[in-house]
Amino acid sequence: MSPNSPEEPMDRDEQAADWCLRMADETQTPAERQAFQDWIADAANREAFEEATILWQRVESAADRPELIQLRTQALEDFQRSNRRRWAGQGAVRWRGYAVAAVVVIAASLAWLPSLLSGSQTFATGIGERRVVTLSDGSHLSLDAATRIEARMQKNRRELHLLAGRVKFDVAGDPLRPFSVTAGNRMVVAMGTSFSVELVQRQMRVVLYEGRVEVLQPATSSVSRPIATDRRVAPPVELTPGRELLVSMDQPGATVVSTYISHSLSWESGQLNFVNEPLESAVEQMNRYAAEPLVIGDRDAASFPVNGVFNAGDTQAFIEALRSFHPIEVEAEPGRLVLRMRPPPKK
Repeated sequence: MSPNSPEEPMDRDEQAADWCLRMADETQTPAERQAFQDWIADAANREAFEEATILWQRVESAADRPELIQLRTQALEDFQRSNRRRWAGQGAVRWRGYAVAAVVVIAASLAWLPSLLSGSQTFATGIGERRVVTLSDGSHLSLDAATRIEARMQKNRRELHLLAGRVKFDVAGDPLRPFSVTAGNRMVVAMGTSFSVELVQRQMRVVLYEGRVEVLQPATSSVSRPIATDRRVAPPVELTPGRELLVSMDQPGATVVSTYISHSLSWESGQLNFVNEPLESAVEQMNRYAAEPLVIGDRDAASFPVNGVFNAGDTQAFIEALRSFHPIEVEAEPGRLVLRMRPPPKK
């Protein structure tokens, strides 16, 4: 049996929680290890222990969350204090602290884990804000400014939906739970990898840093299909590290281009690196950091190429560069700066 006083017996689930804590503490004596073997030989005890272990492991998978860190730490501290009292001859009281603490941890798991591991969570950043979050499976998301993403972690899959902005994903390997990112009407499926997905000007951009990804067409039936690249090739071309996939939300097919990984990651350090970027999409990216947004007031200027490295939020430097290389002028209007073609000189 699990150690306990006859005056205050634990039920089977409490005994299972008790043994979970003892295993986590890793200070069992040979006699205690034998007691555990004797206890778990009972089939009902074994089933209760397996259920308690699953809950304990789920708590571990979300261990970086402050509320669970506090509960788990308190449970182990209560166990250790009670374990020390055993040698002081405190009788039945010595087990109360950590047994109750174990039940608290399991109960807390049941209360929080549906939202942590199976429910939908939304992460967002404001203008000029970047953020790094960790999902319950250990995957890391780096959010660019003005970004919004929903995450739904389920027992058999991990589904994310990018609603706006850009996110870099460092995916924790789990072959039993596919990791997919939907952006607009396209889906990226990752196979234990590192990549980024961006939505800009009705286009999804996928940059692969490590591993493998597959981009799928919208599911018009129950089966999603790989997209064809370059519109001339029927089979999809596999995206390799250092390559970028450009997918229109409104047109079929996609294009794969080379990219400099350091350039594509410069936004994480507060810089925006443009290489022949159309002005329209460059403005959208600059506006993620702009206190006063830029607006293109002349469609003839929308396709002007933009080149250079700009500090995120330095709208003035961006405007000066535009003026230097293109016939563009800027007009300040309430709450925005409007970019227009400079009128030709009067004759």
